[in-house]
Amino acid sequence: MNEGREQVPYFLREELINAEDELQDTLETLPGEDVYKSDYPEAAMVVAQCKPELTAEVLRE
Repeated sequence: MNEGREQVPYFLREELINAEDELQDTLETLPGEDVYKSDYPEAAMVVAQCKPELTAEVLRE
């Protein structure tokens, strides 16, 4: 699961941490398979890199 990955620490606001289980449940429902907690932050980073305008919009908020 962690093969080929570096551990990168980052800080999150409490409301994001509290919503993490709901996000995982949603992400498992959409593709219909298990999603590991280490997979969706990486996927979010890929989305941020592919959609920098969307990332900038969220940062402005």
